Amino acid sequence: MRTTKRVALSAIALSTALGLTACNSKDAPTATSTASSTSSTSESQNSSDSSSTTSESASETSQGGSEQGGEEKPTSQREDKNDKSALDASVSAIPSGPLTKAEIVKLGGYRTAGGDRGDFYSVLHVDSSGRGLVDIEYVLLDASGNEVGTVKDSISVNKGTNVIKVTRASGELPASAKKVRLKITKNAENSYATVTEVDPNMKVAQDPATKTAIVSGRYKTDGKGGNTSMTAICSDDQGVVQAATSPTKQLRTDGWNDYEVKFLMAVDNFKPTKCYVGS
Repeated sequence: MRTTKRVALSAIALSTALGLTACNSKDAPTATSTASSTSSTSESQNSSDSSSTTSESASETSQGGSEQGGEEKPTSQREDKNDKSALDASVSAIPSGPLTKAEIVKLGGYRTAGGDRGDFYSVLHVDSSGRGLVDIEYVLLDASGNEVGTVKDSISVNKGTNVIKVTRASGELPASAKKVRLKITKNAENSYATVTEVDPNMKVAQDPATKTAIVSGRYKTDGKGGNTSMTAICSDDQGVVQAATSPTKQLRTDGWNDYEVKFLMAVDNFKPTKCYVGS
C-alpha cells in the first residue's frame, strides 16, 4: 500500500472465457509486510511479500530493468492448480529498485455480480533489498495475447526474502480476457513505505449471525505510514476462491493488534480451508 493506502489488490476473474460462473461456484470447471501469513484450519505458515509468474511468453515481458522477468509458470505448476478461478499468467521484467524478485503463488479472479466487473486476487512471494513502493498492473489478455484491459494497484516492500504479499482489486472484466500479465511499472525506494507483519496463527470461523466466514488474527505495522485494511484470500476444499477486505481498528501499531476480515459478499455456504492474509 502507499503508506496509508490499502496494499491489497487482486488478479483476475474471467468468467465465460474460463467457464467460471458469476459467483465462482463449486460447479464451475477447474481451470504488506515484512511477513504476511497463510493459514488453513489445521496449519499456518509465515512468510513475506512476493510476486510471480504464470503463462505468457517471454516476448510479452516488458523491456525494463531487472533481476527477474519473463518467467512463465502456468497454474499446473503452482499451488493453486486446483482452484477453479486460477489463471495462467506471466511476469514482466522488474525495473531496478528495492523489489528484486517476484513469484506467483496464487493468481486468479472471478466475475462479480453485475457481469461486467471482476474481483482480482494474487498471492506473491517477493524478495526486496530495502523499503519501497511498487506499482503493478494486471494486464488482461485475450486468447491471441492482445491487451483488453488493465487493473492497477501498488504494494509496499521492505528488506526480506520469500515474503508473502497478498493483493486484491476490483476492475472491469472484458468477456474476451483469458490470461493475465503481471506488469511492474514502478519500483522506487521510499522511506515511508509501510508493511504489515501478520501473525501466522489465525482463526477461520463462521459468523453465527450472518452465516459468513470470518478470518481473524493479529498484525503490526512496520514503517512511518499506516495500514487502513487487511485482506484475506481463501479457498475451500472444492477449489472455490473468495477474497475479502475489512478495515483495521488502528492505523499504526508497533505492538500486536487484532484484525478481523469478514466475507460478507462471499458465495453461499463458503467455508474456507486455507487462507492468506496481508495488507
